[in-house]
Amino acid sequence: MLRASWKSLLARKLRLLMSGFAIVLGVAFVAGSLIFTDTLGQAFTKIMAGSVGDVVVRPVGAVNDENTQSAKTLPASLVRDLATVDGAARADGSVTSVGVFVIGKDGKVIGAQGAPGIAVNFSDAPAGHGVQGLSITSGRAPAKAGEITLDPLTAQKAGYKIGDTVPMVTSGAEPSLKATMVGVGKFGGGGLAGASLTTFDLKTAQQLFEGGRDVYTGIWVTAKDGVSQAELRDRVKALLPAGVEAVTGDKAADESASAINKALSFISTFLLVFAGVSLVVGTFLIINTFSILVAQRSRELALFRALGASRRQVILVTLFAAYLPGRRASRIAPIEALRDDVAMPESSIRRRAAIGTAMTALGAAALGVGLFTGISNALVYIGGGMLLVVVGVAIASPLLGRPVIALVGMVYRRMFGTVGRLAEQNAMRNQRRTAATASALVVGLTLVSMMAVFGQSTKASVDKTIATNFSADYVVSNAIGVPFSPAVVDQVKKVPGVDAVARFRYVAAKVGGESTQVGGIEPAPFAKATKIRMGSGTIGALSGQTILVESKLAKAQGLSVGDKVTMSIAGNQATYPVVGTFEALPGIVSWPYLTSLNALSAAGVVPADNFAYVVRVPGADPATVRAGIDSVIAGLPTVTLKDQSEFAAEQRAPIDQMLNLIYALLGLAVVIAVLGIVNTLALSVIERTREVGLLRAVGLSRRQLRTMVRLEAIIISLLGAVLGVGLGLVFGVALQRSQADSGIQVLSVPFVQLFIFVVLAALVGVLAAVWPARRAARLDVLRAITTD
Repeated sequence: MLRASWKSLLARKLRLLMSGFAIVLGVAFVAGSLIFTDTLGQAFTKIMAGSVGDVVVRPVGAVNDENTQSAKTLPASLVRDLATVDGAARADGSVTSVGVFVIGKDGKVIGAQGAPGIAVNFSDAPAGHGVQGLSITSGRAPAKAGEITLDPLTAQKAGYKIGDTVPMVTSGAEPSLKATMVGVGKFGGGGLAGASLTTFDLKTAQQLFEGGRDVYTGIWVTAKDGVSQAELRDRVKALLPAGVEAVTGDKAADESASAINKALSFISTFLLVFAGVSLVVGTFLIINTFSILVAQRSRELALFRALGASRRQVILVTLFAAYLPGRRASRIAPIEALRDDVAMPESSIRRRAAIGTAMTALGAAALGVGLFTGISNALVYIGGGMLLVVVGVAIASPLLGRPVIALVGMVYRRMFGTVGRLAEQNAMRNQRRTAATASALVVGLTLVSMMAVFGQSTKASVDKTIATNFSADYVVSNAIGVPFSPAVVDQVKKVPGVDAVARFRYVAAKVGGESTQVGGIEPAPFAKATKIRMGSGTIGALSGQTILVESKLAKAQGLSVGDKVTMSIAGNQATYPVVGTFEALPGIVSWPYLTSLNALSAAGVVPADNFAYVVRVPGADPATVRAGIDSVIAGLPTVTLKDQSEFAAEQRAPIDQMLNLIYALLGLAVVIAVLGIVNTLALSVIERTREVGLLRAVGLSRRQLRTMVRLEAIIISLLGAVLGVGLGLVFGVALQRSQADSGIQVLSVPFVQLFIFVVLAALVGVLAAVWPARRAARLDVLRAITTD
């Protein structure tokens, strides 16, 4: 049997290739996702190992899980003291700032797409275990104000060489800088994985980022030969004042690498979800292929049985997808299968419909529980309900597909006459196969349509919120999503015609061990710039270390005015009394907590603004005010000015980017679905070789035959499109309603886009039918008629 199985596979190489290609794509996506994220993780681990000393001394909370830059510093005297520790070869202070970006010769920001812009004073101190720290590969190190070095990749991208003047933007006290590039420097570990590195001399770094104070943000202590990191750390600890800690370089590197790997794990999960979808779609292809193989080889299998093969030996497979077809094949009676007029037995459509209907009803019930009962883990019920409905519809699709096939058949008969009737009958003849092939498209189009509805609803909600709840005339923000210098707002306030400017800052935080975000505001100007709706308390009560809590979150956690929340910001834990609750406003106030700017400063957060909402003086000329603000930010290419409509467009842009990414990833599932249609049609043509020959013999032309196959493919595609778009529409509405309390209050259905999905599905059918149709048309009539 093993030899017979191998011969059967090798005799049908094309069929094997097409069936296996779907699984190859899905597995390749899984493997590629894992390799990509692991490679990034290893790269960051090497970078971190080269950017820490044997022992790292830092303020407590300076490095934290929230990745919020702390304003805490260390006195210069501590460096001198640590250099005398027994076992220390040297001690070196460092001043580091995140948010310094180089402007290239083309006026574009370098290394700002998600990667940090790191600025540090140059030091020749070795990294941990004697690894090379900062090094100069060409030119020299900066020695005075107005001199810098750049890392090799940044210098190349920006188009600068030694001797050029380099413009920069910062989030510090000086929004823009210019300096002469005197060298190229890098960490000993190599590249920076997209980040940019600018080095200054020590005095300049202290002047720019610490107000000229003789302080450091961290200290490296280098161990003498024979002294371990742990031994040196313990000796260093004895000299440290309160609020300062010492950790080994290995631990510091692991902390930084683990935070990065945690972020990469999300990317990996995101990609693997889509890889899983592709594998599910590929499973439909394999199931269909084996079903057709069993039907075509019923006589061959019967001969095996007649010659003594056991049921277990019929169709040897290891894939789950082949189980059901193999089970059906093993149940064929040898004598029955040897007869020409016996077709492969099909599962009862009624039984399938009953099982599918039951699963669909159970999924709908779970959706109802998640949407209407107010249960705490509603999204789990909603997601589980959607999965059950999709599977149920796929199982019941032979019955659900009848109306669609009949409707398309009516159009076919009128437009194509007998050819159209034949295409309809071919699709109806084996409804299970037609539905199984269409199910591959159902999965992909369900997800695409669902995200289209939810994304459109989100954008419509953002537009409505900004139009009705945003009083500001302009928004100043950073085009690359990082904070900008507070000096920008200071200057904007002085522009003639400006009535108020509301700063908005947000940082990561932790509440109860869970990561979250908190926004910092100035209550009076913020209330003037937005129409924030309070559920309880008043925005004016926000002062000092107090907080406002988003209403839905407050209800879930049982919080009300007077309660207290323990929150960690920049590694500093404190208790914040609740002075009110507020309603979330998508695109304006989407953070679960709000506190005062003074509270952020007290927590040790480096002052930098994320947004500034500008309100004009009543009657002021809009063009004049805008021109005045433009003059403030003229030298800052990363800082942008937008009116309300431009601000709304900016808030919609990330949603569009997310949808485009999802569509691109789901495109893989669509490719596999196309392969499924091609495979089904090709094998169907082989299965119906004698029928094709008879049709040609009674007068059906090659062109009509090709048309018939194409029309059959379009029926399959339209069935998948109708079921997929229909389910996606229902799921999109359910998802929108589940997030209504979070601000996604507007339901907006992109009917044009959904119609385009259906049209594209029909085109997919046409393309998928090209090769099978040509194969059918080229069959020799006489040989086809005499085919067994």
